[in-house]
Amino acid sequence: VKLIVNSKNIGYTAAANQSIKLTNSDFLILLNSDTVVFEGSIDRIIEYLKNNTEVGVVGPKIIDPSGNAHLSCRRFPSFKEAAMHVLVGIFWPRNPYTRRYKMMDFDHNKEVKIDWVSGACMGLRKRALDEVGLFDER
Repeated sequence: VKLIVNSKNIGYTAAANQSIKLTNSDFLILLNSDTVVFEGSIDRIIEYLKNNTEVGVVGPKIIDPSGNAHLSCRRFPSFKEAAMHVLVGIFWPRNPYTRRYKMMDFDHNKEVKIDWVSGACMGLRKRALDEVGLFDER
């Protein structure tokens, strides 16, 4: 483990990119600073990446302080779904469009292919990052 100390707060994305540039590891784990990691969780993420070479990013099940699964993954919405999520979601938070977009419709105890994961906790394959590039800091 290498500790990187910056003289000022450069932001999560810039700090993530800084660490990615400095690593020579095959795999990385990015975590929010307030993350509580359960024993064995990191090992399971790395093992999953080792055993599934076609996977570039793993988003584990995230548990909120109340013990519930946090909605930490999403589907890419169509234009209609995005519009309905924004317009209807204000008044009806669990509408079908928001439920689909926020993936409220699957068992969080099962493995599922997703479009994107939360930056709160993700396992990354360095080779995939080398292919697609670093995170957008804008």
